[in-house]
Amino acid sequence: MSKSRIPLPTYLWPGLPQLTQRGTWTALFWALATAFLADGVIITRYIWPETFDVVWDNVILGCFLGVYIVGCTVSYFIEKSRNASSQTSNEDLFPEAQKRYLEGRYFEAEQDLVQLLNKTPEDIPARLLLIDLLVVNRRLEEAVKALKETIDFSEAQQWKWELIAVNEHIKQVRQDLAEHGVM
Repeated sequence: MSKSRIPLPTYLWPGLPQLTQRGTWTALFWALATAFLADGVIITRYIWPETFDVVWDNVILGCFLGVYIVGCTVSYFIEKSRNASSQTSNEDLFPEAQKRYLEGRYFEAEQDLVQLLNKTPEDIPARLLLIDLLVVNRRLEEAVKALKETIDFSEAQQWKWELIAVNEHIKQVRQDLAEHGVM
């Protein structure tokens, strides 16, 4: 899913757009806080209304509405500003993806690479990094498919030796996994 094409219903739960796109901790906090307060409203209003005082019932409902409205608004504007900043240039995406890959933040690195390749599919260095990321995560079938797609580009000719090395690396990892009974 492209970051600029988040379905509108996704914005109806605070933090959900960020969770589906990047999996951030703050998004998880917003989503869980809203869910916790929604549970509180359901419990105080419908499950055990006789147990809770009307004041507590209204306080929990007010907190839920406040967190919900603020959370949805914040989620929308975060994604809107992120989309505006992501339109700037592709040059920022590859170094950021490399940095995240080296830090072991593979999910975020993959998201950056996919976004970069959606804009410029012929970017061979980005494709090579994505293939390596897939191999590191033991997603070998996806890596082989991405390698075959990469070889089809005319720009890939100057990367011939790197592509051969990547192919050999995939074969070696596949063999190692088979020897250890992982596959």
